[in-house]
Amino acid sequence: MATTFLLGYGGVFWGIWHFADRFGEEKVVTLLLWAGAAVIVAGWGELVFGYGSPLQGYGLQSPGYQSSGVFSLGARFRGILENPNALGQLSALISPLILAQGLKTKNFSIYLFLALTMVTLMLTGNRSGIGAAAVASGYVLWKAENVDRRIALTFLLGAIGLGLYGLRGEISSILVRADTLDTASRRVVMWDLFSEYIQNRPLIGHGWGTEDLLHGFYGTNVEALYLRQNVAASSYIGITAQVGLIGAAAFFLPLLWLAGHTALAWQGMSLQLHALNAVLLVGLIVAVTQSWMSSMGHAKALTFWVPVMLLMRRRVTARRAYRKRHSVQNGSTASV
Repeated sequence: MATTFLLGYGGVFWGIWHFADRFGEEKVVTLLLWAGAAVIVAGWGELVFGYGSPLQGYGLQSPGYQSSGVFSLGARFRGILENPNALGQLSALISPLILAQGLKTKNFSIYLFLALTMVTLMLTGNRSGIGAAAVASGYVLWKAENVDRRIALTFLLGAIGLGLYGLRGEISSILVRADTLDTASRRVVMWDLFSEYIQNRPLIGHGWGTEDLLHGFYGTNVEALYLRQNVAASSYIGITAQVGLIGAAAFFLPLLWLAGHTALAWQGMSLQLHALNAVLLVGLIVAVTQSWMSSMGHAKALTFWVPVMLLMRRRVTARRAYRKRHSVQNGSTASV
């Protein structure tokens, strides 16, 4: 895990950074959106074209149709990914970028893509992703100065209505899941266990990449507790267990500062900048209930770290430009 994270971190903050320097930030965002669109459209293709298509004879029929031909998800939509939460959070992460593109270009196809993404998010039943996307969409709309937001709001509300219609009869079992709300799908049990592990080594932790090994180290029987995973079910808790309170503070505080500082800055900030910051906000929110920030192997990792890199790159570029202007001004003053 440590190796993949370092390689992924280097690939994003060195390789893709230089790619953005050469081809521009917009090219990177476009490629990111195309990649996200490919995953979402492929999932819908599997769902829609499985029933009544030539592919049905090859065992690829969609689980979204009953034998009577009536559409029914029957379970949370996961597309081509193994976990519906992965698809939901991927959709939530790219939604602010799509919304900003739509607000800037007024392109009808982009708004359709936004609606498809939001419907996908709702059908996955990923509650943290839905909440994070709502916060991010509200943030982008709030920061969209002097931009007509009526079309965007229409598509967003239409997507919510279409998603609820698609879930008719299954809202309770897929979206609400009231029987798991009090324990956050038994995440509370996992958090209690990891809290005990953290107390044993609070400052320096157990080592990077040990998150899924701690139950075995402390002799905890996960199956007896009806837990479905070995990780902490929270990036904040999981990283603290690995690197301790000091390491977790060094990891998260700069991200929290970057998100807050960018959100509070108003004048002179472009909508694209706030869209990148909205992606950071989504990541920080879903990290409360998902362990993924310490690994680059997750489907949504690049959709989070690439916008974060672009956000940091903007600050570095602005600082360099500011120093260059000052040096020129000081040189001019000295010559006079």
